[in-house]
Amino acid sequence: MRTVGNPLILAAAAFVMAPMLSVVAATASSAEPGAIEPQIRPGLVLASDGQVYRWLPQVTTVGGSDEPSCLPVAINNAQALGGRAITQLFDGGYVATSDGEVFSTDLDSSCSPRVEAVDMPEVMAGKEISHFRTEDGVTGRSNALTADGLFYSWTYLVSDAVLVNDLGALKGKKIGRIEEVYDDLGLALTTDGELVRWQFSLESTSPDVEAVDAFAGAKIERIDMGGGDQPYAITSDGRLFALVQTDDPKAGYFESRVWKEISGALDGKKVVSVSAAEAAAYALTSDGMVFDLHADPAQPHYWEDGAWIPTAVGGALEGRRIVGVEVSGGSRYAIAADGTVYAWGLNEFGQLGDGTRTDSDTPVAVKTEGTPLSGKKVVRVVAADGQSDANAYALASDGSAYAWGSNGNGELGDGTKQSSSVPVQVKIGADGSDSASPAGDGSSASTGDGGLSFPVIVAIVGGGVAVLAGAACVVVLRLRGRARRR
Repeated sequence: MRTVGNPLILAAAAFVMAPMLSVVAATASSAEPGAIEPQIRPGLVLASDGQVYRWLPQVTTVGGSDEPSCLPVAINNAQALGGRAITQLFDGGYVATSDGEVFSTDLDSSCSPRVEAVDMPEVMAGKEISHFRTEDGVTGRSNALTADGLFYSWTYLVSDAVLVNDLGALKGKKIGRIEEVYDDLGLALTTDGELVRWQFSLESTSPDVEAVDAFAGAKIERIDMGGGDQPYAITSDGRLFALVQTDDPKAGYFESRVWKEISGALDGKKVVSVSAAEAAAYALTSDGMVFDLHADPAQPHYWEDGAWIPTAVGGALEGRRIVGVEVSGGSRYAIAADGTVYAWGLNEFGQLGDGTRTDSDTPVAVKTEGTPLSGKKVVRVVAADGQSDANAYALASDGSAYAWGSNGNGELGDGTKQSSSVPVQVKIGADGSDSASPAGDGSSASTGDGGLSFPVIVAIVGGGVAVLAGAACVVVLRLRGRARRR
């Protein structure tokens, strides 16, 4: 075991676990609102035979680089993995096998995969991992959640791993989900619907663990992170709460924030998910409506009169049943039940996919006519909006993947560096083999309009990695950041 890499986690990290069969079966035409949850984050694609494909290096250059644009490359045959199937993808390009081993992944300048094992606590050996995150910082803390609900945390010294389930309000509880606000503090949702906060200090190797008593006894259905350090909680009856900052000058993250219910236009609605990034946050309700939560984007985290007024998103979304929402720092995307995609917001690089580079305050349809996306039903959309990219990725019900927007580093996975304001097809298996070859700047490796043959992708995270269809796919999480050796 040699490496513990560390991603720079950006904005929200909503880690959603889903079994393979439900991922395959959940199409935009048949799924209920909320069934298509944000299981994808910019940087990774996961499909179900355990094959992982990557086409974007971990660290990219603002505005593009002189390096060749990589077509998707299979990483499973790298020496460290030895051909083993991958069952999980995590932020920062990390992957896990079913026996609980975690690996960092990257591409070198020749588009060849670099895979290294991550040093993990011995107590986790053989346990399937459903969540993993590691951070640079004073402590270099890593957090992991096992499939059987155990939450382990450790610093640079792996031998000092703490089982958080043994402490405070979590003692004897199983955890279904954890969300980090920062690497050393966050929230845990137990399998019986209780919300617990945890926080490490520099003075102790064990965290303070306290129950959150702010929902009048209501059970919590799910938690989401958005807007950097902005958590949301949804109760079992569909009410939405946000942990917002007050004017209280007390030191400490939790001490200066309170849980507030967001109501208004949401009264009588059942919220099923929240998608957020930076100063933008949108709620999806069970009847397929989308609500903009922030009337004042300049003050998204404070509880002030008029700061949180949910407003229904209209325009092209009116009368349509929306089943999925994805939000980046500057652009927003919605999937309708019939598999069409709508977008609004910034469009400098064509990231709205409507064939223009004109910003739009109201939803516009992503162009399909005359593009490889024609006739496809989209079931997933993810957005990337960082220093070096502003693009979006779509997964169709037949397993094919598409992308549009900026492409200075080869983010679109089509073997070129040409940005596109309309969808292009991600060239998984474009050369007819299990791995793809690098293409030079501006070149194209297309073998025909939509006529490529490749394994079925069941989930996609923009700009960098894919896992393809078979028997092992479970989840996709975010890939953008920087790994470093220790």
